[in-house]
Amino acid sequence: WHPPWLTAFLKAITKVGDKEGYILLFPLIYWCVNERWGRRIGILTMASLSLNTLLKTLVNIPRPSAPAVKVMVVEHSASFPSGHAQGTLTIWGYLAVLWKSWPVRVCLFLLVVSIAYSRIYLGAHYPQDILGGWTFALLSLGLFVWLEPKVSARLLAAPLWLQVSLAICIPLLIWTLHPNSKTLTTIASAWIGVNLGIIADIRMLQFSAAGTFRHRALRYLGIFVVVIILVALKKLLPTGQVGRFIRYSIVGCSITFLVPWLFIKLGWTQTTQDVGSQSST
Repeated sequence: WHPPWLTAFLKAITKVGDKEGYILLFPLIYWCVNERWGRRIGILTMASLSLNTLLKTLVNIPRPSAPAVKVMVVEHSASFPSGHAQGTLTIWGYLAVLWKSWPVRVCLFLLVVSIAYSRIYLGAHYPQDILGGWTFALLSLGLFVWLEPKVSARLLAAPLWLQVSLAICIPLLIWTLHPNSKTLTTIASAWIGVNLGIIADIRMLQFSAAGTFRHRALRYLGIFVVVIILVALKKLLPTGQVGRFIRYSIVGCSITFLVPWLFIKLGWTQTTQDVGSQSST
């Protein structure tokens, strides 16, 4: 049963779980909702998607191709576990943990379920791929919720050289497990950029996502800066893994440091120190 209106809707909703969806939606959380949530969600999502890529390579189950399956989205990676299911439950599930509003949580739940269903409907995944993706997302979420408060406090107190070393070495170590994967190269390089941008932000900017609705909405215009950087680097840098690594490292750092720096210069936001002093006053 494939009515045109439902097919069009699910082809659109499945894009939320694509790379472009993360590039558009991660900054929305980081710049316009809560910068601390954005930092945690960025690191957690990169780690979960790295795990997903390695599991796909290890299990190597082919995509649906039976005659009874109508394949409307052609994918070239392995099928299990679903990256869309794992990634979206990771990012939006953790946001639901942080955002203690039931209307928001219901909307996030419907988004996660809709994206997962779209993968089966479009012939991109078997149902067990979705269940596998959700399982590993929940494991990642549970582990992160348990460890993050303990680890974050120690990392913030660690010297700069150790913070930078971990920010680079952990994604690089995961990347070396499958260096020929374009997907893992994209994730690892963006993860390094996000990590370094977060360190620079905390130490130099202390960007705050607080502010009026107008200022929050204005900040999202920064997405055009990110897109311009991505497109320009794709044209300027050589094709291949090295160019991809440099490109997405810079894009990740632009989201967590360069664009927030621009917001502060434009007066579209304040630092956390400014916000704290106003609250105390």
